[in-house]
Amino acid sequence: MSRRRDPRLRDRGTATVEFAIVVPVLLLLVFGIIDFGRMASDHVQLTAAARAAAMAAAAHANPTTAATSVLAGVSVTVNNACPTAPRPGRVVQVTVTYTFRFATPFAALASLRSSNPTMTAQAAAPCRG
Repeated sequence: MSRRRDPRLRDRGTATVEFAIVVPVLLLLVFGIIDFGRMASDHVQLTAAARAAAMAAAAHANPTTAATSVLAGVSVTVNNACPTAPRPGRVVQVTVTYTFRFATPFAALASLRSSNPTMTAQAAAPCRG
C-alpha cells in the first residue's frame, strides 16, 4: 500500500520563503526612492540658499541669515567679499554647505558609509554699491 502525499502540502512554505526573499529588496528600493527624492529636493533648496546668500552679500547684508531663511542648518562661506565702493564687474562668491540626514534606514540597509553626506553649492552675484 503506497501512501502518496498531497501536492499542496509540499508547497505550503513556498509563499513565506518567497516573501522573505523579496521584502528586503522591496524595502531597499522604497527607502532609496524616499531618501534620494529628499536629497534632490534639498539640493534644489541648497542652490536657492546659495543664490540668496550671494545676493545678500552683494547688498552688504548678512548672507547666513538669507541662506538659513531658505534652508535651515546651512553654513555660509563668503569667498570674495564686496568692498564698500565696488568697481563695475566685481562679483561676490559664496559657498553654502549642508549636511544631509537620511530619514529612513536606507544608508544602513545599503551598507553605505555611516556618516551623512555633505552637499555644497556655490553662487555669485554682482556687487552693489
